Amino acid sequence: MFHHEKIALSLLLGAALLLPASAWAQAAASPPRQAPAPMTQPPQPRSINGITYLAGGIGEAEVAALRAQSAQYSAFIEFAEVEPGSQRGNWTADVAVDVKSGTQLLASIPVPGPLLLLRLAPGRYVLEATHADVKLTKTIEIKAKAPPLRERFVWRAAAGTLGNDLRK
Repeated sequence: MFHHEKIALSLLLGAALLLPASAWAQAAASPPRQAPAPMTQPPQPRSINGITYLAGGIGEAEVAALRAQSAQYSAFIEFAEVEPGSQRGNWTADVAVDVKSGTQLLASIPVPGPLLLLRLAPGRYVLEATHADVKLTKTIEIKAKAPPLRERFVWRAAAGTLGNDLRK
């Protein structure tokens, strides 16, 4: 133990001995303090060029909020990283999504969490999702009066770097 650590320990023990017994009794009798619940707001709808979207999904409360609203949108998109040859993976955040109609860019959407809800008019769209400088592209077709289209973008992670099971 270093000299400064011995001094700090001595001061701490000395201060503890100086506290009156009533203070120790009061501390022992009071319930343990709990951290206040985080004051997070659920993701709010945003619009770019007539495309309304919700992006997020960090934490159980946000996931629940997004899933509860998914029926109001035409596409439900998930982002994940998976190890090659396995189901082990992690949900992925910090994805940049470009929504295109043909070659025309309609919207560039920053997605801070693993979920994106899009409200798109019926038609074909190209989604380009970029995470860690790797771009994945998918073509989707939104049909009138259909349930929300579900799509998942999956990036390959190096073997042994992830430890979660996405089958849950």
